[in-house]
Amino acid sequence: MDNRKERYSKSIRGDRDERDRTKHHHERSHEGSKRKDREEENGTARATNKKSRFEDVARFENRPYTCSIASETTSGQIIVAVKRFQDLAHKQTKGFVLRVDALGREIDEHGNVISVTKPINHSTLMVNIRDNVPHRKLSRILSEWWDAKILTDDTINELSCDPNILIMDTITENHLNMKVFNCHIEHPFPIEPPSEAASPPPQPLKMTKEERKKLRTLRRVAKEMEKREMISQGRVEPQKSKVKMSNLMKVRASEATQNPTKLEKEIRTEAAEREQAHMDRNVARKLTPAEKREKKERKLFGDPTTVVETIVSVYKINKKLSDPKTRFKVRMNAKQNILTGFSVMMDGMSVVVVEGKRKAINRYEKLMLKRINWEEAEKKEDEEENGGNKCCLVWQGSVEKPSFHRFHVQECLTKSDAKKVFNDAGVAHYWDLALNY
Repeated sequence: MDNRKERYSKSIRGDRDERDRTKHHHERSHEGSKRKDREEENGTARATNKKSRFEDVARFENRPYTCSIASETTSGQIIVAVKRFQDLAHKQTKGFVLRVDALGREIDEHGNVISVTKPINHSTLMVNIRDNVPHRKLSRILSEWWDAKILTDDTINELSCDPNILIMDTITENHLNMKVFNCHIEHPFPIEPPSEAASPPPQPLKMTKEERKKLRTLRRVAKEMEKREMISQGRVEPQKSKVKMSNLMKVRASEATQNPTKLEKEIRTEAAEREQAHMDRNVARKLTPAEKREKKERKLFGDPTTVVETIVSVYKINKKLSDPKTRFKVRMNAKQNILTGFSVMMDGMSVVVVEGKRKAINRYEKLMLKRINWEEAEKKEDEEENGGNKCCLVWQGSVEKPSFHRFHVQECLTKSDAKKVFNDAGVAHYWDLALNY
């Protein structure tokens, strides 16, 4: 009984599966016929489209591009017209793009390259525009806008006939509008580069004191090893042993016992020779008086061989420079630092002008602003008046050449006399600076 039920159920499942397979087969065959019909329709449409496109291209190549532009049109309108014609040519020649290969060429569904005529370029269009544009406006189109400002009208007219007339070898004043030129120079505003600034170079590594000592030791050891190598090869004569009375028995024990008096005399003679050679080296290395003086001047005022700028300093003192001690400091320090200039004194104000090298000017500035106590100098001079005396730096800068040959002190009664002293020296502006400070 169970076997019959099982066979019955298997036959039912088999019939159902057979019906499903038949239905699926019919559906696939129906879809295949529809796809085939669509492909035939698309193929016919593409062939028609391709044929019509090639006909348009051929017709387009045989028809020249011309345009009529009125004489009242401007250069901007002409450029707009040129762009419009280029867009029109591009639209007429560019058809339906099926696909593109690896080289960027248009291909059809079979892989064949479709050749399309390139759109007309700007030069071909300008040939046809030249016939309709006025002569004067066409010449301005051919010249740049920044050149049109400096060229004459005749040059602009000639440019339309021969664009090569403005070669550098043939440019003269007749081609340029000289009225727009003047003596001024236009400096364009500097623009920062778009890229980031380069990073600074790496700084050398600073060694510690222990590292410097170790490096020095290694350098001396290498030098000594090289010296020993030269002696072993016979290229350098070996150094004589240094024998003293203290190490006599250690170095020459056998000779010391045989003839000690002779050996002692030889040792003392060698010691005297070594000492004399040391003194001779010191004398040869010693500087002469002239060299000492040059070295001292180079230390105080810098290297005289280099071109040094002349620095000028103008000082103003609120009171008269009448204290003998202070006046001596002002005059003697200027002389010691090899400074030139003068000190003008009068009732109510004093002006000191010095000029010289940078180092000397810096030392003199410390004297005038820090070392001299101007209030104490005034109290010693007049005990009744209190305070108010001070020295200030009015101006300091560099000049092309010095205006004085030495430093001297000048006393004046009035401001007009003091101004005359400055005028005679050719530095009247120093007086104006000090007076208006």
